[in-house]
Amino acid sequence: MVLVRIPATSANLGPGFDCLGIALDLYNYISISDADEPLQITLGGKYRDGIPQDETNLVYRAALQVWRKTGYKPKGISLHLVNDIPPARGLGSSSAAIVGGMYAANLQAGSPLTREEILALAAELEGHPDNVAPALYGGATLAIRQSDGQYLCRSLGNAADLKLVAAVPDMLLSTELSRGLLPSQVPLTDAVWNLSRTGLLVTSLLTKDYSLLKDAMEDRLHEPYRAKQIPGMQSALAAARGAGALGAVLSGAGPTLIAFTTGSASASQVGSAMQSVFLAHGTKAEIHYLNPDSQGAVEIGGNYGSIEAV
Repeated sequence: MVLVRIPATSANLGPGFDCLGIALDLYNYISISDADEPLQITLGGKYRDGIPQDETNLVYRAALQVWRKTGYKPKGISLHLVNDIPPARGLGSSSAAIVGGMYAANLQAGSPLTREEILALAAELEGHPDNVAPALYGGATLAIRQSDGQYLCRSLGNAADLKLVAAVPDMLLSTELSRGLLPSQVPLTDAVWNLSRTGLLVTSLLTKDYSLLKDAMEDRLHEPYRAKQIPGMQSALAAARGAGALGAVLSGAGPTLIAFTTGSASASQVGSAMQSVFLAHGTKAEIHYLNPDSQGAVEIGGNYGSIEAV
């Protein structure tokens, strides 16, 4: 039996559309073992509703890609999935399923693939590397698709000094729907704006000069368009900054908002500020106080019974 842990992620980080992301210490777990039955999937954790327990399950589909590539042919498979990452909220639940399924399947097959090869498979299945890279490697990452179709990923550090406050509104927003809100073309001035902020953000993370985050996390490519589907988003981001956040952005495709601080006291104030704004707009929001995850996908000891209470 193989048991792996996969972190939630926040992508884009403001201006770094489809290339920047950070891993968070909120986790899903996957247990995989050979079985006599063709496929058995059981579920645990906070988020079970709507998770397929047949061949359409994303974890299983991801695992199959690894086994097809490596030639591993299990007689049957038993999967137990513990899901504590909120789905369809912009915290990388689909990337956790893809990376977790591939990482666990690779271990089950004897680890024939490198992490770089898993990244390429995961990015192709997900469609872009911004979430799958930090889910696999941990920390903050920059990942791109090269002109030859290969993927390149580099670490921007673990950002261990940062505290992250995630406000998760009680609403769903699929990545597909959220991407449909974006225009096919943007003004040149907006493209230049994001290029400059992305460079500044990378500098901030590499040098740990977090005073740059306020300017570095400004975006014009996706947040203004997605705000139309998230009541109170812009006001909640402004409230977070007003309460002391170093920067505050839409997490991935949303609707979760994520703010960055360096202290627990300010994190609490920031969380309360965002929650109050969402309530004023008629939406409840759950607040998560998180830290960056530095490990990414990892194999852990124990059995799935031992992680149900995690």
